[in-house]
Amino acid sequence: MLTPEQEKWVSHLSDSDKIKIYPWDPFSAAKFDKITGKIKTVLPRAVIELRGAAAMKISGQKEIDVYVPVFPADFDDSIKKISVVFGKPRSYYSLQRARFVDYANETKAEIFVINKESEQWLNCLKFENYLVKNPDMLKKYEKLKELGCDLSVREYYRRKTEFINSIIKIGKQE
Repeated sequence: MLTPEQEKWVSHLSDSDKIKIYPWDPFSAAKFDKITGKIKTVLPRAVIELRGAAAMKISGQKEIDVYVPVFPADFDDSIKKISVVFGKPRSYYSLQRARFVDYANETKAEIFVINKESEQWLNCLKFENYLVKNPDMLKKYEKLKELGCDLSVREYYRRKTEFINSIIKIGKQE
C-alpha cells in the first residue's frame, strides 16, 4: 500500500515508458568513484554513499544511486555547490532531497543530496540494512525487480514502493 504522498508521486510517472532491468554491473564501484571525485571537488568533506541495486549487487536499471546525506542546516548550501558540477537539480523537494543526473562511462548516475534527518533517508537505511541482513528478502526484491522488466515506469515503481513499504513495516515491528 502506498501513502498519499507516494501515490501522488507514482501517478505522475509514465504509463507508457517501459522499465529495463539488467544484471548487476561489477564495474559499479569504479563508476561510483568517478562520480564521487566530481562531488568532492565542491564538497570535499562530504559523506558520499553508493546505494540501491548497485550497492546490494543485484539486478537493476543499469544505473548507480549516489547519496550525499547532509544536515538540514547544510541542505541548501550543498545543493548550490553541487549544482556547479551537475547543473540544476532534476527534482527538488525543499529540505528533503534534490536529484541530479550525470553519467559515468555511459552509466546513468542519480545523485541525491538528501536531508540525513528526513524520514525518506532513514527509511532508505532501514530498508537496505534489512535486506542485507536477510538474504532471502534480498533475493525476493531482486526477483521483483527482474519481473518488472518491460512494465510501465508507473507500475514498476508502484510495485517496488509497495515492497519497500512492507519491509519498512516489518522492520518497525522487530
